[in-house]
Amino acid sequence: MTDLTLVIVNYKNPSDLYDCLATLTAYAKHDYHIIVADNNTDRAEQDNVDGVVSRIAYRPITVKHYWENLFPGGAWNRSMEFVDTEYVCMMQEDLVFVPAQHRFWERLIGVAKDPRVGMVGPSSNGADDYQYFLRTEAPERVKVHYIHGMMHLLRSDTLREIGPYATDITQACIDMCVRMAKAGLDLVIDRGAFVFHSGRGAFNRALGHDGAVRWLIDLIEDEPTIFMKRFGVETFYDYMNKSPNLGLKTMLYGDMGYAALLRELARQPEEWKPTGGTDGTV
Repeated sequence: MTDLTLVIVNYKNPSDLYDCLATLTAYAKHDYHIIVADNNTDRAEQDNVDGVVSRIAYRPITVKHYWENLFPGGAWNRSMEFVDTEYVCMMQEDLVFVPAQHRFWERLIGVAKDPRVGMVGPSSNGADDYQYFLRTEAPERVKVHYIHGMMHLLRSDTLREIGPYATDITQACIDMCVRMAKAGLDLVIDRGAFVFHSGRGAFNRALGHDGAVRWLIDLIEDEPTIFMKRFGVETFYDYMNKSPNLGLKTMLYGDMGYAALLRELARQPEEWKPTGGTDGTV
């Protein structure tokens, strides 16, 4: 029985969409329903998406052409109208799945089924904090303050209860993480699940300044707290003010405040352990 829907947002990126779908269905198998949420506004781009999907053997895949650029948050919200599974995973199209990940979805669902958990994500090259795949000092399952918007899995009922995503382009996943935390729900990274993030997807394309965003991603892959330890908090503060990533600035300074940011320097990773009848597997 299908228990998982994957919602993949695409915007003018058929080549990465194909790589995502091809590697997903080859290396991260599961009985899932795939929805491609297409934010393209012209017929030619939509035909490209339809052509990509026709080359993928796996079914069911549903393409939803929204005829406007809703940004990831808006596309995820609208796509929830078509989700009837217990779990949903919101994704961008610039992800590549790797071999030896055959229990990828079982790992994430095994965490998400715990009622204390609001959101779970994999480790990645294109993430920060303990979601960054080279943070080897972190436990296999670790609590975090923020999960990158490239991919996060939730219980569908929890998402509907917490409310829709913010539709501002920089805020969708950050806003959702903050609301999950305020509702007393854990945000967890399962570092045993890994996905490669190219950083060329719907978010960056819609921002329209790929060069600046590429610079940001290259720097942030070194992980913000490590950056602060190496170069000092004031340097990091200046870097954030010059950064185009307004959402990350809002998260670090708007919600946490400067004092909380200083406390982050000394924060140790907190392991997440299953309770309440779950063992973290399915």
